[in-house]
Amino acid sequence: MLLTIKTIVNKALGFCGSIGRYRVSAAIVVAAVVLLPARSHADKGRKESLPIDAKAGVNQRVVAADSALETQVLQLLSAGEQSEAEDLIVSELARYPEAVRVAQLIARRQYDEAQAYKLQNLNAVRPAQSALFLFACCTRSRFAIESASPFFNVVWMLDHKTPAAKCAYYMMAMDSQQLRNEPAAVVDRVFRDLRKLADAHPDNLMIRWMLAVQCRNWNRDEEGAEAYKLVLARWQPGPALVHQTYANLLDNLKRYDEALAERYLVVKMEPASWSYDGLANTLDNLSRFDESCEIHEIAVRMGPGRSLNWSNWAVALNGQGKHEEAIEKCQRALHLDAQNWRAHWMWGKALDGQGKPQEALEKCQTATAIFEFPELNDYIADLKRRLNK
Repeated sequence: MLLTIKTIVNKALGFCGSIGRYRVSAAIVVAAVVLLPARSHADKGRKESLPIDAKAGVNQRVVAADSALETQVLQLLSAGEQSEAEDLIVSELARYPEAVRVAQLIARRQYDEAQAYKLQNLNAVRPAQSALFLFACCTRSRFAIESASPFFNVVWMLDHKTPAAKCAYYMMAMDSQQLRNEPAAVVDRVFRDLRKLADAHPDNLMIRWMLAVQCRNWNRDEEGAEAYKLVLARWQPGPALVHQTYANLLDNLKRYDEALAERYLVVKMEPASWSYDGLANTLDNLSRFDESCEIHEIAVRMGPGRSLNWSNWAVALNGQGKHEEAIEKCQRALHLDAQNWRAHWMWGKALDGQGKPQEALEKCQTATAIFEFPELNDYIADLKRRLNK
């Protein structure tokens, strides 16, 4: 049974599409910034019933089970054991195959079937809300938006009044394309509402964590750094991925010394290609290129097939003035991924360092045709000024 549930959770949700195409999200942005409606789109015209005495007994058992599971999950996350926490949640979900089935149907966009199946199996599905929410949060923390979305959707469907359901609702709104098309004031209001929910439930770290994740997703660096700081104040040490994301935000804010402390912790907790690459990038930001080159080499050795590892190494080599070596790394990066704009940019910087500004300009323009980046645009503008003198 556990293997079956893991298969559904980890593989069947490959059917997921953009949350913006879900029926439940048709009016989600408007609702999220005004108030939570009594029922979701999928619930309209449907009624659910459960005898009062039975409902009371079920609720008491569910609350006790939810509290025990959440306590164990939070303890594992606090200890930095996110994978173990996720395994525990999956084990719990094995007790609720009907709930996972609803998520699977939503992932396949079989919305009417999902709603009908939920109503047919309501007593078996409703107690799974907490486990579903915990799983959705852990999945979303890995920035697996499409995999997390069906689970947030089910959490919302089961009981709109719980803090978990309200958080799930905001998560779907923030991951929707609709919100991306709204004015900044609307986005600010959604974030303000989720922050109010987190403040109203200070002991619910999952809500605060999801606020932090969305801040990262929307490039709200100041707010995100503060949210991650609050989460990590309660998690000692916390999952490596949380520290890594926090460090990314600190780098964006040019708080490099703070970021470096997080990077060293992440490498110690989870020595991997991505963690060494993050450490090297922060050392680059501090212009500690001799140290960073050694770390970049480790990152490449551990992950030779990742294009960014090679182009990031070129940053340090350019900083050392080793432009020919930097070009070699950029060539390796582009062999793995021709759309690696940073490789084109670093190749351009290497050519500039060799006294070839016109060739450098051409390389950088290739980079900006792939991706618009303010610092890159400033560099191109400087190259043009120098060429026009």
